[in-house]
Amino acid sequence: PPCSAAWGYSLLFVTLINLCALTGVLVLPCMRLRSYKLVLIFMVALAVGTLVGSGLLFLIPEAFALVHDDDLDYIWKACTIMGGVYLFYLTERIMRMINTHREVSVAGFDLFIIITVIFFFPFYSMINNKHIETQLTHIFVAFDLDDQQPSPDHGEVAVKTTLTNGHGHSHGHSNSQDPAQEVAPVAYMIIFGDALHNFIDGLSIGSAFTQSVMTGVSVSVAVMCEELPHELGDLAILLNSGMPFRRALMYNFLSALTCYAGTVIGILLGENTHSHEWIFAIAGGMFLYISLVDMMPEMNAAAESPEGKAFGEAKMFILQNVGLLAGFTIMLIMALYGGNIDFS
Repeated sequence: PPCSAAWGYSLLFVTLINLCALTGVLVLPCMRLRSYKLVLIFMVALAVGTLVGSGLLFLIPEAFALVHDDDLDYIWKACTIMGGVYLFYLTERIMRMINTHREVSVAGFDLFIIITVIFFFPFYSMINNKHIETQLTHIFVAFDLDDQQPSPDHGEVAVKTTLTNGHGHSHGHSNSQDPAQEVAPVAYMIIFGDALHNFIDGLSIGSAFTQSVMTGVSVSVAVMCEELPHELGDLAILLNSGMPFRRALMYNFLSALTCYAGTVIGILLGENTHSHEWIFAIAGGMFLYISLVDMMPEMNAAAESPEGKAFGEAKMFILQNVGLLAGFTIMLIMALYGGNIDFS
């Protein structure tokens, strides 16, 4: 594409991506709503699909100079790789669901035995009351030993809890009203890591638009789908670390601005050097790591959380699979038919 088009498209999409850093203000009042949590779960799954699709279908093939071949054999091999990932994801989710139902069934069987003991033993107790009391004690002790492991410090913990509840209220009350509350160091680590992450995103976007508009659009869409839940999560972490809301929003937005610096450097390197293939290789590895190592375990954790179980296992399973497959399908359609679109 022409130099002006690369600059224009890059800055446009980076601006749209950075607007995601401000969505925390708009959706903050809705964070406790059930629909918000369902949308966020879907967005995480959609981000996984788009990141994997962009890495396998665009970035890694660009790094190996495969996109200029006439045949599309590399696309179907990339789909096979995604199929392997999806197969093992399905296997793990189904096995976890089966294991959960097995634990519930065992707990239900234990409850059935206890109810049977409670209802039928009083009739037999008229015959031998002392024998029944001994047997009943043994049964409940057996259940208690199966479900709980005794802790040698249990009494000490109970004493400490009592002391804390008895004397700790005034201290907690004074800390909650302290205006000069210290911010946890993890907040600044999050800000620095987010700034570096956004810089690499901008580097890959700028370099991608110097090669082809469709490659740049695919990378930008993947980054945008990933940034929305990512920025919301970062904002929540900053607030929980004790940072005031306005300062957290300011730091979150300033870290997003490093994407512009990365975009400028990416365009300059892509136009004047042959380093774009190495940039694509780094970005492809980063996309796969973020999606498969960071965000996919978040999907499993969300499905197994109490809130996820309250939504329903079947609903969570369908919602996450639809998001995952939709994200990869979007990237696949862009890889197959994006070359037919004229952006001039």
